[in-house]
Amino acid sequence: MSLLSAMQWLYFPDAFWFLVVQLYPSRFTATLAIFFRLLRKGWTWYLSAVHAPVPLSRNPSYLGARDVSIVAATIDTPDAFSACLRTWAGNAPKEIIIVTVPHDAARVRALVSAAQVPSTVPVTVLTHPRATKRGQMSRGIRQSTGRIVALADDDTYWPPTALAHLLAPFEDPAVGGVGGRHKAAPPEHKTKWNCWEAAAARRLWVHNISKTANNAILDGCFVLPGRTVLYRGHIVRDDAFLHAFTHDYWLGKFLADSGDDTFITRWCQSHGWAIKFQSNLEADVLTSCKDSSAFIKQCVRWHRSSLRTSLRTIFHIRQLLRYS
Repeated sequence: MSLLSAMQWLYFPDAFWFLVVQLYPSRFTATLAIFFRLLRKGWTWYLSAVHAPVPLSRNPSYLGARDVSIVAATIDTPDAFSACLRTWAGNAPKEIIIVTVPHDAARVRALVSAAQVPSTVPVTVLTHPRATKRGQMSRGIRQSTGRIVALADDDTYWPPTALAHLLAPFEDPAVGGVGGRHKAAPPEHKTKWNCWEAAAARRLWVHNISKTANNAILDGCFVLPGRTVLYRGHIVRDDAFLHAFTHDYWLGKFLADSGDDTFITRWCQSHGWAIKFQSNLEADVLTSCKDSSAFIKQCVRWHRSSLRTSLRTIFHIRQLLRYS
């Protein structure tokens, strides 16, 4: 077994080692679990440090104004959406498609108007009858025309360089999806973060390191976070994908709406597409953070969804390791 293959075993979750200690309680297993945890941390930091992002091509095959459709699903749209929309338009995409529910449509259109997006970037507001993220995303994806579809959350800000650098990995025809690092946007109307915002910012920082390291060793990852992620249009517009995406059942009973980002990442990798994670400053995007104890409830939702989707992704581990 190669060193790289051996190190892949470090990516079993901490819950695996916790289970080992519970099933075989001894000083030896506890020491082994601690050793592997420390080794995993060190290996993760090393891989994150040496990961090389894909540089810009001198003659890029994909241009934002010609090839990229931005799709955003939104409900209870925040006031900051106008500012987010301006940053997306500042990257000069081909089109922006926003999907909301009927009772929010007037508010979304008002926020779009307030954003004063240049006329060169068409913005379309669509509605979906029910507030389901996957249903809304599917509605927007079907409407898109770009060779690349960028999925974005309604509280995400893009620097002017983001789109060009996130497009760079698509020069490799084997790449199906691309994501980048997510960082906490500075809080508005104050100079200091409170404890909740600091905790959220740290969570993003830790996830960036983990995703970068995971991509360096596997040339893939368990999930490209959905705050901002790009996919080839023909992958996500495929009828088979859209049907599976909107008819995804947990345990065969419960229709899943959360975990959309994990589903798409898993779909790409299980269908032979490579995944890239851009770790350069120019591709970083910003997102707002919860400034109250609501952050805890948000984390609970994330972890509940992560548990379900990660268990399903384990069944695709062969596809993940195949890229190494």
